[in-house]
Amino acid sequence: MHKGKRLSQLHRVWGMASVEYKRWITSTKMLLLFLMIVYMKQQLIEPLLELTEKTDGNLQLLEPSIAFMGSSNMMFFLPLIYLLVMGDFPRQDSSLCFVMPRVGKKGWFIGQILFSVGAALTVLVGMLFFTTLWCVDRIYWNNGKWSDAVTKYYQEVDNNFKFSLITGRIYNQMDPTPAFVHSFCLVLGMLVMISATLLLFSVLGKKTAGFGICGLYAVIGNSLAIIESKPFMWFFPIAHTQIRLRHELLFDGESMPLYGSYLYFMVAIFVLLLGAWIVLKKSKKII
Repeated sequence: MHKGKRLSQLHRVWGMASVEYKRWITSTKMLLLFLMIVYMKQQLIEPLLELTEKTDGNLQLLEPSIAFMGSSNMMFFLPLIYLLVMGDFPRQDSSLCFVMPRVGKKGWFIGQILFSVGAALTVLVGMLFFTTLWCVDRIYWNNGKWSDAVTKYYQEVDNNFKFSLITGRIYNQMDPTPAFVHSFCLVLGMLVMISATLLLFSVLGKKTAGFGICGLYAVIGNSLAIIESKPFMWFFPIAHTQIRLRHELLFDGESMPLYGSYLYFMVAIFVLLLGAWIVLKKSKKII
């Protein structure tokens, strides 16, 4: 009987998260993601394709995604776009007074976490999908190694924005697969951290403040990452998503070890969610 109740509760939580996700994915706010895709094509994909033409070579399969997640421009606009499409998270409308008694505070809270993780994955995977899709006729696996287009152009072409998307600070330090995996996990951590911040300030009744703080963090963090202001940039999430910022061009060693960045996001997300749960649990209001 107890097991049946638990399964029923899990089913309701999953159902609530699914409803929230369906409403979110079909909302007009998704048009903002298409604007991001258009911007990405102009600022990232066209330079990458120009790179293949100048070097007469193809890109390794993961290189477009690595370039996207390692780009200061993209990592400035991605959290801002994500913040806009998640601006009303968690959603509060007239249906909340019916949902909360049915699933309970704990169920509602877990449902919001599931939805936010799903939303973060959708945005990030969607961006990486289109990044790769635009380059589909100019990519190959190359046995999991960096392409000649990336490793040779750095020495042969003037060092400017168009030709600094993937530099030796990445390809001299690790292969494409670990660079992709670490970048993906850390960028995902940044997006989930934004959701956790919005959730905390929402249950505090300070939703607008949470939105503003997330935006401010993105602007300040990206600015410090661009000028590589150490150690101050490591207090902000964006710097932790950039693999290149922790390495020098040739020398081994990390100014911020990868485990430190993972620890940063895990602790931040845990503290934000714990704070949100404590506030929600003590609150006498529905939210």
